[in-house]
Amino acid sequence: MAANLDAFTQKVIQEEQIQSVLVLQQPNRFYPLDGIDLLYLIIVNSAATQVDVSQLVFEEKNLLVYRISQWQLETCAIQGEIDERLRQMLVYAETVWDKNQYISKFSERLQKHVAKRKKYQVCVEYSGFLRHYNEAKELLHRHLTLDAYQAVIIALQKWARLVICESCEMHDLSLWARVKQLDPSVYKLYEELITSQEPLEKRIELMLLPIEVNVMSKLKSSTQLLVDVMQTENRPWFLQELKRHPDLEKVEIDLQMLLDKMVKRGLLYEVAVLQEAGQVAEKGYLATAT
Repeated sequence: MAANLDAFTQKVIQEEQIQSVLVLQQPNRFYPLDGIDLLYLIIVNSAATQVDVSQLVFEEKNLLVYRISQWQLETCAIQGEIDERLRQMLVYAETVWDKNQYISKFSERLQKHVAKRKKYQVCVEYSGFLRHYNEAKELLHRHLTLDAYQAVIIALQKWARLVICESCEMHDLSLWARVKQLDPSVYKLYEELITSQEPLEKRIELMLLPIEVNVMSKLKSSTQLLVDVMQTENRPWFLQELKRHPDLEKVEIDLQMLLDKMVKRGLLYEVAVLQEAGQVAEKGYLATAT
């Protein structure tokens, strides 16, 4: 690293409780941080429960500095609730100081949570992809062309983010530039939608077919999170208990929409379960054998 950065690092590690120091160069690639030259993550050997954030100027460099305790990191890892920005910093930032190799060992443990986190992200982006595709189709049917166009734009953006999630890439500000490299066909559809000289309604119609094909083809892999939960017990699951399940309650998805689509595609069985009174049945869902 440059001498001025070494100087800041040397200044920081004079504090005895500093465990690790990481720095992310060119942070504006990943976060909308106007005027920030470097982003630092400092791991402190303490039991503090709050993340301290400060903006510093050091040798004409604008720094954004996060301080987090080992206790917070370990707690997040145990609970499987690593904040996405923190996870990205741990993966992509350069480690410039690491007492007793703490952060390298922690990162190894963190990798165990990557697969689970990927399932969460894929399910969230897919849910948005499917919902906005359905909206676009319905709006076009009602001849609300501009609203349908907006829904298609969002559907394609969700599809692009799904591509990023599936590849385990870091979400950065250059979404379409990354997607152009990872899946040029998705980029091409987006480009055609916004640059084609066809009438707007025709452009939307041309987009809906490839979107529908991909919505259907990605359903099984994108809803594995739900299947994993339901396969923990061989019984029908009800909508409300799935919403309250610890692995799903914080996931921002349209659960009813996904369950209905999975039933139609044969990924789940739909069963009627009689309640205690024997007169009212509640709809339940049972995972099919894989």
